[in-house]
Amino acid sequence: MDNVCRIDINLIMDTLMKTFTSLSSPMQNDQHRCLISNFLGPFIVVDQCFKSVDSEFTILADENYVDTRDLHEHFQSSNRADSKVAETSLFLAPYWKQRRNIMGRTFKELKMDISEFLVFCALIYWDFGLHEQSDECIEICLQKRSRILKELKFYYEKSLRSENDASLRIGEIMLALQMVQKSMKMMEEYKTISIIYDLCAKHCPLFQMSEGKL
Repeated sequence: MDNVCRIDINLIMDTLMKTFTSLSSPMQNDQHRCLISNFLGPFIVVDQCFKSVDSEFTILADENYVDTRDLHEHFQSSNRADSKVAETSLFLAPYWKQRRNIMGRTFKELKMDISEFLVFCALIYWDFGLHEQSDECIEICLQKRSRILKELKFYYEKSLRSENDASLRIGEIMLALQMVQKSMKMMEEYKTISIIYDLCAKHCPLFQMSEGKL
């Protein structure tokens, strides 16, 4: 499980993250790390949801999949006792199912195309008000978000019937961003439960990334 997560992180860092950082205005390395650490968890969640819209499984970045109805295989490895795998599945299955229900339903209702999804990811990346984020970085993020929303409005005005339709669609996208934040709170609970009960997921590389350890 941890190796699968690590592969996903490496894929994201080698592709999408290089694109975002290349588009960034000059900023300190610690601010790049701040944005990346904040982005990675939400992106993994929304990427899985986007890929899994038409699937009964949760599709991962490397095209592996997770069956949320039976998590035993996901948590298994050669050095884990079956009892610990069963315990982990019992405790963490509700989080996987709830996230799929909340975010999965949101993405099914939105039916984003790939252009919308990339814009959605950009809005997540250029976040502001983050811990240890500098004023300069906040200003850059606000400028980027403003530009993204203007381009999104222009895109919708060309492809949708009316200006009202464009405004409504942007509102739906922004509301979905709030659902991402709710999903991340669930991930924090997931992490806490994993540590408290010494579950298989406690060493997930994604948790280390969120703590700035990768």
